[in-house]
Amino acid sequence: MKKLQLLLTGVLFSGMLGAQKDKYWNYSEIETANSDSVFILSIREGDNVSSLDQFQNLEELTIYDQDNVPEGIDNLPNLKELSIGRSGISDVSFLRNLELHSLELRTNGMTDFPAEILSISTLKNLVFIEPEVNHIPEKIGGLSHLESLQLGGRVYTAEPESFKYTGTNVSDLPSSLASISTLKSIDISGCPIGAIPEWMYAKQELSELWVPGTQITSIPSALLDAERSNMLSIGVDSKQGFDKDTAKRIREAKKQNGRGISMRQAGRGMKLIVHTYYFN
Repeated sequence: MKKLQLLLTGVLFSGMLGAQKDKYWNYSEIETANSDSVFILSIREGDNVSSLDQFQNLEELTIYDQDNVPEGIDNLPNLKELSIGRSGISDVSFLRNLELHSLELRTNGMTDFPAEILSISTLKNLVFIEPEVNHIPEKIGGLSHLESLQLGGRVYTAEPESFKYTGTNVSDLPSSLASISTLKSIDISGCPIGAIPEWMYAKQELSELWVPGTQITSIPSALLDAERSNMLSIGVDSKQGFDKDTAKRIREAKKQNGRGISMRQAGRGMKLIVHTYYFN
């Protein structure tokens, strides 16, 4: 049976690198710990870190509000998850020497997509939210183990319970993504993309597509009518401006159940499931 799940989101997106072990060390606390026991490390504003050579068992590393990457980052044999954000770091040549599973680069002022990312053959999860980058190369299709790609997300503003969508400044996606058989989740929230790419219609592996804050105003019938072997969840914002047909479909589902899960038969045997989440 063909299925579609449509998500109207009003909750904070969880980061791909969110799952962590019980103990998370801030660098300022390290003097109280044996460096051999540090598997997850956070380096934040004010931390003066010159080298990471002593953390040979490090598996997850977060670097925020730093101007430079500490020496020794390319000599961590167990490092699998790396997150760099709000920094002045533009030279990421060290990525060529890492066998990462997850990489997050967020608002670092980058103007180009780093070619070094394309050399990480082990990469499964990529978060790349750099608003000044306007092109993702077709060679990204060579990341044959990629499972999730996040190019945008939601950030809270100073006003209480207020947020905005921030995304990489791309207006389209590389068609080579269609060739990655492992790719199941794509998040383009906040990107200036005006239409769901046609190559997604027949991509059977795709199970999650997030489009809030984009210029997308329609869910194409070709996507809804495509024969699918799995459930496809499409995340949209509750205030997103859709065309008449898409808006009607959402209104009908909300009318049946304004909060939570609503189900109805939606023609040609397709099941439509709508989750609605709102702030009070």
